[in-house]
Amino acid sequence: MNALIVHPYFEIIGGAEYLALQVSRVLMESGFNVEVLSATPVDVERLNRFFGNGRLPKITIKRVKTADHLSYLSPGRFVRLRKLFIYQSISHCWSRLEGSTT
Repeated sequence: MNALIVHPYFEIIGGAEYLALQVSRVLMESGFNVEVLSATPVDVERLNRFFGNGRLPKITIKRVKTADHLSYLSPGRFVRLRKLFIYQSISHCWSRLEGSTT
């Protein structure tokens, strides 16, 4: 079986990122093929340093390209708007991928 975990924002490391990675670990131990889909670059070595070496599952992380207008939204006042656009962009890309495989 396959599982897809969508976590669009890996630039700030914290509890949500840890949870996404641990859910993927549990799914892998249960026999799932797991992929993580993100709209931001994922630095796996940085995640390993932050959460401790050897604790992260070996998962496939794919990055989807976001729209150009996201680069103009800087952190701070537009954080919620930027995250909304990222979620919409991932949803749009995923629906296109899903449509092409069925």
